Amino acid sequence: TPRRHGWRARRGKRVTELHLDVENIGGIDSQQVTFEGGTTLIAGPNASNKTSLLRAIAFGLGADTAPLKSGSERGAVRLRLGER
Repeated sequence: TPRRHGWRARRGKRVTELHLDVENIGGIDSQQVTFEGGTTLIAGPNASNKTSLLRAIAFGLGADTAPLKSGSERGAVRLRLGER
């Protein structure tokens, strides 16, 4: 169930940050992003890898596939939750 003021982690602690590490997904070589609690807007010009970032998040949350960067044999997505 969605929570209005952030995510819940085990034992009732509030999750305040989501850390994302992406390598060789879509057009992304290597990127680290931290999302803090609340709403996040992902905006940018065409071909700035917004969709690649969203596909990496979806893969980290359980999607079956994510597109590899052209010429890459492997890619990686790591999601970490920070608790308060």
